[in-house]
Amino acid sequence: MWKQHLGSLEKEKLLKQPKIFLKNADAATGSILLDQPGYYVLEEDIIFRPNPDNDYSPLPSQAKKYAMAFRLGFFAALVVTSPHVVIDLNGHTIRQHAEHALQQRFYANIELGPAPFIPKKGPADFAKHFTPIHHCIVMNGTLGLASHHAIHGNGCQNVLIENVKMQDWEVGSIGINNGTNIFILNCTIPRNRVDVPILGIYSAGRFLRQFLQGIIDSNALPSIQAKGRRLLESLDVEMNQVFVEVMETGKTTHPLFRNPSGCVDGNVYGIVIHGIGPAVDDLQLAPPVPEAKVIVIDHVHLGHIENDVREIVGLSYPSAISGTDTPATSDSYNNEVQHDAAGAVFQVELCGQGYTPNVISEAQLFVAKYKEFSPNGNKSNISQGVLDWASGTISWKQLWSQEKLQYIRNGDSMFHVQKGLMGIRVDEADQVWITNCTMDHLENRGHLGTVAYGDYKTSHPKQRQLGYQGGVVRGICISGSTNVHIHGNLIKTLKSHNSYIRGIDILNQSTVRLDNNQIDQMQLCPHMGNKWLTYFKDKAPSMLPHQVPNPLPTTEPLHISEDSTVYTQRADYLDLIIAVFCLFFVLYYIKK
Repeated sequence: MWKQHLGSLEKEKLLKQPKIFLKNADAATGSILLDQPGYYVLEEDIIFRPNPDNDYSPLPSQAKKYAMAFRLGFFAALVVTSPHVVIDLNGHTIRQHAEHALQQRFYANIELGPAPFIPKKGPADFAKHFTPIHHCIVMNGTLGLASHHAIHGNGCQNVLIENVKMQDWEVGSIGINNGTNIFILNCTIPRNRVDVPILGIYSAGRFLRQFLQGIIDSNALPSIQAKGRRLLESLDVEMNQVFVEVMETGKTTHPLFRNPSGCVDGNVYGIVIHGIGPAVDDLQLAPPVPEAKVIVIDHVHLGHIENDVREIVGLSYPSAISGTDTPATSDSYNNEVQHDAAGAVFQVELCGQGYTPNVISEAQLFVAKYKEFSPNGNKSNISQGVLDWASGTISWKQLWSQEKLQYIRNGDSMFHVQKGLMGIRVDEADQVWITNCTMDHLENRGHLGTVAYGDYKTSHPKQRQLGYQGGVVRGICISGSTNVHIHGNLIKTLKSHNSYIRGIDILNQSTVRLDNNQIDQMQLCPHMGNKWLTYFKDKAPSMLPHQVPNPLPTTEPLHISEDSTVYTQRADYLDLIIAVFCLFFVLYYIKK
């Protein structure tokens, strides 16, 4: 049983450390760095709104304290950089202020580590060296509004999250990559955020401002600097309009940024445990050596988790295409997408074939064109052909002929592989226990994937699951993991508006033991009533008979891939009966 591993936490020793008290004022000018061992106790709620007069960013005078890891803003209220830390919420709450949640689009209330990403990962370079933390407890309180996670960490070891309520996060309550001895016990996750006012493209604008300013401040020609200033001013005008509207009404009418449903427009997880690096690619294969070890999720309640996934169609980058005559509908290519300085997709569908500009596309193209004058970390990947097309030098038809482009689908605005909605996701792990948990109401409102550019089996270069996956709902998903125990869980009220549902999904060479789980109330296309099958036959013929790119909506309480192995309670009883029979046979033979 998993309880034998609890000793690794050294809980009693951690709880005897000297107490250090935290107040809201401690976070007024930036993240609170927990850089010394200790028992940290909240004396009041912390509502994180750092440096509003400096665009919620570190001041020049804070450059030493908030160095490379904070280059794109304050990514957490509490940043744990020391081992042997207890965070006692003491019945209080940590949450983002609404202003900061709008302007800082990747954020966790608590970051278990010195940076949000390990080196060479994420929208920028956040660390040259990364030292994971170990022996940490988070307990006894609430983690509220967060534009990404309630708790996030990389490489952390011996972590206990206990008696914590996590709500109004956008992407996931807990996201831990490459963790060892992670215990999530007696926690409540009652809801995620469903009043998100803006789409993912808004974060692209926030990131681009810094790269535009970098070119303006560089040694580029005055004409280049002047154009950069004009673009930045135009971008600021439109984004400030959004800010004012959202702060006054909770919504925006801006056609580029407005989120009509209020649900997150990308993948969402109640809890995600993953191997090394961010969980942005497809469900993982089993690694040679497990990258997450001893994971316990016990007596956790998840409820009312919703999303509304939007597929963002991208353009391939020409140098990465295999072959020169590959048709646009081919499944054979393996390439990158054209994206901006922070990794946001150049959304060609918003521009049309004749290139109708918007403030985001204009900034993306400019920052890519003058990449040499941009600060370190500019990851722009936009081809010269696209720059020429946008400037009117060549036509759309000439662009496609010249660069042999292809549409890339099944991705989101940051080119993450679409995977839909999952209550609990575990990848690349060994020795996992998911026990006595409840999941009630997981709903994916995502639309069908586009069929405008032909069928495909896989389109995104990191994709493994066939077809468009943005609308899928999974209660528990285990991929590339071994020695997994799923016992005594209740999974109910799963809804997908346009794709399939799996109560428990076991994939990619996993080995799992199942016992006494209940799965109930899986509902397809709830917005259509009984008309959904006729709709899919009439309106989405690409599903039948090949089921690509949009899989036919189906429900499966339990799905097991052919390369995975599952043991059930029934198998255990059968083994016991066989063993007893053999024992009696041996005794009878000896007696005889």
